[in-house]
This record gives sequence, C-alpha cells and structure tokens, in this order.
Amino acid sequence: MDLNEYTGNLYEQIVSRILEERKSRGISKKQIAQDLGLNPVTYSDMENGKTKFSVVRLIAVLKYLEIEDIFKAELPGEVGDSGPQDLVVVEDFESFLTRFHQQSEHLEELKKENKEIKALLHQIIDKLGSKKDNS
Repeated sequence: MDLNEYTGNLYEQIVSRILEERKSRGISKKQIAQDLGLNPVTYSDMENGKTKFSVVRLIAVLKYLEIEDIFKAELPGEVGDSGPQDLVVVEDFESFLTRFHQQSEHLEELKKENKEIKALLHQIIDKLGSKKDNS
C-alpha cells in the first residue's frame, strides 16, 4: 500500500468515525454545522464526501464530538509492503490542539510584526527620498 492510498483510506475512516459518533449522539448535520458556525450544506457535503474537510474543520469536528483516539493509527510498512506496522500513538488530541493554537497565535504575531516593519521601511524610504530631493 502506498502513502496516498493509505492517507485516502485513513481520511475515509476518520469521516466514517465522525458520522458514526454524530449519529450515536443523536446530533443532526444541521445542528453540528450551526454549532461550529458552518453552512449546513457545506457540512453535509463534507460528511458525504462531496468535498473534503479542511484540517481546521476536521479538528473542530473531532473536538466537538470529543473524538480523541483518532490519532492512534496503523502506519503502512515500507513502500510496496501491504502490511501495517505496530500501532502507534501519534499524540493525544489535546496536545495537538494546544500546539496548533500556539502556532496559529505565533503566526498572527509574526504577521503583525511584518506589517509594522513594512510601515517603518516605507517611512524610512519616504524620508530618504525627501532628503534626496532637498539636496
């Protein structure tokens, strides 16, 4: 089994688990979509496989349904090997989510700093240009 086949199968298994959990809890597609701030048609299309969940939406749905063991997965063997390796826990969901939020916050800080630096550079360029014009 190659990596693309494996990840495709894994994605399908995750979506199947979401569907199973949602139904077992008696939550409608419309309700989960509303609770997560999604368009109900968009959510339905993702769950039905017409479109794919983005990583952020997938994490939000897993968190909403309290599915934490989804990050336990069998990894494929060497390329061309059809057998899975030992069961591996990638990381628990809370740690993953915490790290994801920290990285998102850091990215926003970097974007803000970048805007400030650009503004300062424009001011410097303007001052240099006006000094050059005065000489």
